[in-house]
Amino acid sequence: MKKTLKKAAVIVLAAVMLALCFSSCDKTKTEATKVTVSVYDEDHVIFLKITDMEIEAGTTAQKAVQMLCDARSASYVINTSGGFDAFTFGERTISSREEALDNGNKKMYSFGWKLNDELMSSIEEGATYVAMSDKVLANGDRVEVFVQIDEVKPDTAEKN
Repeated sequence: MKKTLKKAAVIVLAAVMLALCFSSCDKTKTEATKVTVSVYDEDHVIFLKITDMEIEAGTTAQKAVQMLCDARSASYVINTSGGFDAFTFGERTISSREEALDNGNKKMYSFGWKLNDELMSSIEEGATYVAMSDKVLANGDRVEVFVQIDEVKPDTAEKN
């Protein structure tokens, strides 16, 4: 009787191990989604960057930039329209701002972004704008946030 129980236990154990072996071989390995995210300053120099950052499915460009900041212990400010207003890394901050020029015009600094070298936002008239929070990233995508500078004339209309 003991020999029969041992044989039965060995057969059941072998069957379970064989089933586990086949089930693990059947699964297809999925590649992690990896992206590259960069933030450039007004001199077009890399301010923050991470290459091959793993993200979850459904991650937006805005979330990826936030993940970059978290990974590099940098901070960021998001404005009321959902765009980035400032980045601080170490002792240095880059931000949206305006400067008065000697000729009476203003120099406006703001953030634009690209996805895989395609301009998603721009200060150029007639340019298309895609919100970073609306763009879901795919494996291999490259997100670049950059400072764009524009000189504008002050409003010359008289106020009554």
